[in-house]
Amino acid sequence: MSVENMIDSLKERAKGLKAKIIFPEGSEDRILNAIKSIKKDNIITPILIGNEFEIRAKLDFEVEIIDPKKSEKLEEYNKIYSELKISKQITDPLVFSAIAVRNGDADGMVAGVTYSSRDVIIISKKIIGLKKSVASSFFIMDIPGFLGGENGCLIYADAAVIPNPNAEQLAEIAITTAESVIKLLDWKPRIAMLSFSTKGSANALEVQKVVEATRLAKNKGFEVDGEMQLDSALIMSVAKKK
Repeated sequence: MSVENMIDSLKERAKGLKAKIIFPEGSEDRILNAIKSIKKDNIITPILIGNEFEIRAKLDFEVEIIDPKKSEKLEEYNKIYSELKISKQITDPLVFSAIAVRNGDADGMVAGVTYSSRDVIIISKKIIGLKKSVASSFFIMDIPGFLGGENGCLIYADAAVIPNPNAEQLAEIAITTAESVIKLLDWKPRIAMLSFSTKGSANALEVQKVVEATRLAKNKGFEVDGEMQLDSALIMSVAKKK
């Protein structure tokens, strides 16, 4: 399955969920261009956050727009906000949107156009919370001509959130990524714990961390192997040689 087909499949699944997704950066052109496509394909129900006059001036279709400063939910949300230690104001679009998700008024939030990844992660952790103890990310690599992975596609994690995870965090990243792959893509995860060493070819603290993470991840019921270099993970002949 190509990435294009994968995206089409996810779109079809999203249509069935009829989810309300809130966008804190509702006046940004990239968000509005995405919303036009979303509305055309009826993928989700978008909620845009920002100045209503400014946003409507850029649109030629109807969509729900909420100005946090004028929202009828402000008093209700303030009860949640007052329990949290947050430096940003409740009317900050990111804070307001995260509270909307926590309160069940939205099913999810998409942000990061003008807000930094750091802000999005911190606010989401404090207000919405984590299913597990570690927040992480993953991305999909579609490699033309590659016969391995899932029809030429691979998942890499984590390349954006935790720069130097310890063994326990690394194991949890592997497992939560595998769980996400099952839920989102319906793949059977086969996890390679990558290192600059393959099965003891080098000895360093960084290698031992991956060895321990591999041991921890193997106890969670998934196919896991490591520590290994990338070529060993992807090419069987190299793996056998090493």
